[in-house]
Amino acid sequence: MLNKSNMLAEIDSRILLHACCAPCALSPVPEFASCKNIGYDVFFYNPNIFDEAEYAKRLGEVEKIAQIFKFRLFIQNDGYSKFLQRVEGLENEPEGGGRCVKCFELRLQAAFKFASAGGYKYVATTLTTSPHKNAPLINSIGRKITAEYGDSVRLIEFDFKKNNGFKNSIDYCRKYSIYRQNYCGCHFSKR
Repeated sequence: MLNKSNMLAEIDSRILLHACCAPCALSPVPEFASCKNIGYDVFFYNPNIFDEAEYAKRLGEVEKIAQIFKFRLFIQNDGYSKFLQRVEGLENEPEGGGRCVKCFELRLQAAFKFASAGGYKYVATTLTTSPHKNAPLINSIGRKITAEYGDSVRLIEFDFKKNNGFKNSIDYCRKYSIYRQNYCGCHFSKR
């Protein structure tokens, strides 16, 4: 995995950034917005968020930062049942276990599918911002999906929590009064 500046210097096409939430997006978005050589759009796809009020709140915060940082935002909502179908049989897994792997796969597969249909060559995900998320695991899932697309759409492997990325996201949340949730999204993580 290259460092962020080296990787961004090699980008020759718009990036589709999958955003799990506004706080995590506030690690890469300010940096992407300041890069003159790249363009990016944000894709909000998170059927794992429980309940509808929480989903609406998190989406509203992403829409808020879209206005602040002037990025195009695409939203796809397949509903919580899509997530529950994907993780069926894994309800008793610990946080960070097999259920989370299936959830990461679900969201990254949707991002790749959207990117492919939209002509994007690159996908990145804010899932790697949280210190509670396993960036090597998330990036390995992205590599597997990249192979399925024959490299026509590639994951840009970042660990957005590094180099003060997580701290910066907290600072931006304070600056812009962004809601910071205290659980990943599903009712399993909430408990």
